[in-house]
Amino acid sequence: MMFMGCLMMGGTVLSLAFGGLAVLAGKALMTSMLALMMSLMGAMSNKKGHAGYTAGGSGTTYEVINVPSGRS
Repeated sequence: MMFMGCLMMGGTVLSLAFGGLAVLAGKALMTSMLALMMSLMGAMSNKKGHAGYTAGGSGTTYEVINVPSGRS
């Protein structure tokens, strides 16, 4: 009889452990979805022509021209 009680208690503890693991996995999923949304928002705002590097290659470029000063 005592053996059955131990098995039932072990099953309860195992069930709680799996529940905790499910909560942890849910937190990780929500965090990754939030990170994905933030990266998409950053990518979309950068495509609208803000200063700096853009994914389309339409950023501002500068050409440096060396001009001799006339001194020897």
